[in-house]
This record gives sequence, C-alpha cells and structure tokens, in this order.
Amino acid sequence: MKKKIGLFFGSFDPIHNGHIQIINNSHFSLFDQIWFIVTPESPFKKGQVIASFDDRLQMVKLGVGNKKKIIVSDLERQLPPPYYTANTLSFLQDKYSHYGFEIIMGSDNYISLVNGDWYKSDYILNNFRIIVYPRDQKIIKSNTCLTVLQSDLIATSSTSIRSSLLLSFDEVQQQPLPPLVQEYIKAKKIYYPKKQ
Repeated sequence: MKKKIGLFFGSFDPIHNGHIQIINNSHFSLFDQIWFIVTPESPFKKGQVIASFDDRLQMVKLGVGNKKKIIVSDLERQLPPPYYTANTLSFLQDKYSHYGFEIIMGSDNYISLVNGDWYKSDYILNNFRIIVYPRDQKIIKSNTCLTVLQSDLIATSSTSIRSSLLLSFDEVQQQPLPPLVQEYIKAKKIYYPKKQ
C-alpha cells in the first residue's frame, strides 16, 4: 500500500495560525505525512514576497514545531524556475512513485485551478486527489477526486498580516501567528516598515 502524503504548497510569507488550524484537522490523521513545500516564488506572486526563502523556511519549521508527521521541504529551491506546481508534482511522481500524493489548498486556489488559471491545470486535476479548506462562502461539493474539509472559514491571510505589520510593526504580537514565529519576526524585523 502506498504511503499517503499530503502536499501543502505555499510562499508562507509568513506561516500563520490558519495554516496550523488546517493541518490539525482530524482528516489528516489518515495521512502518513504532510509536507510543507515552501516555494521560492509563486508564479501568482511575482515581486510580492517579502521575507527571504531561508526566513520563510525557518518560520514554517518554527510554526509546525516537532509534529512527527510534518516535513518542511526546500525541494522547490532545488528545481529550476518558474516554480509551477505541476512541474513539482511531476518531479515528485517520478522520484517517489511508491508514494500517493494528495494536494491541500484553499477553496480560492481550487476555483482558479478548475478555471484553468494554473499551468497544466488538467494534469493536476486528473492525477491528484485534492483536499480543499474553505476560504470564503462559496460552496464546493466533495466528489471522488475532491475532499472538502469540514472546518471553519480560514479568514486569516499572510497578505493581511504583512500589510498590518508594514503599517505598524509594534502590533506583531496581535497578529494570528504561532508564538515562535512572532518572536522570529520580531527579532529579525522581517516585515518592519521601510523608511521613506
């Protein structure tokens, strides 16, 4: 029987409590491992990433802690750009053919995937089971290739956290971030407002 791996792709700029809430969902008790795939640069976020890859990788490690099933991966840094999810999935299928991969994504990303906005979206939809967590009120129904998590809406976003910190860095402890991630951001002043 193939090892069951959940793949959670993202910039994680920064990782936040919403991400942690997702992987704590009881659905993932059925998985052997969950891999956080930190991307150097999302094709959808060119020029928008603020923290360095190494800082984002470290924040994910701090955010998930010592959970036995969680792997934090720098895999995409080893691949040539552009960092399309389809290319990474193809690489993983070739290298780990004995694993069964499923993709974890927000409902907003799933809708853009189904709409064909992603590179090789058909390849992704036809070859991988997808697990969707709710990001808005739009209803997505589970089917044979899709699982919709029963959970609260994940309203938190990395974008809103960055925007808040760039306006008022002093409020870092008010942000919905894991405590060790808060401390790391504060110590390194990653999202500190730039002087005009």
